Amino acid sequence: MSIFDIVGPVMVGPSSSHTAGAVRIGYICYKLMDEPIRKVEIGLYGSFLATGKGGLAATATGMAVAERL
Repeated sequence: MSIFDIVGPVMVGPSSSHTAGAVRIGYICYKLMDEPIRKVEIGLYGSFLATGKGGLAATATGMAVAERL
């Protein structure tokens, strides 16, 4: 594992780091699941919550958990 596995891609835009981070978190959650996922509930806290729905963090996390990216 390298630092780039943790940091993720460098993206441009005010909320892109939140979206990329959310995708990474969702993907890790997906990989940890032992069975198919039927329902996902996403709760945003801290800076993820502060960016609001416009940052697409919840959508990005949910899609990564469902492995639709």
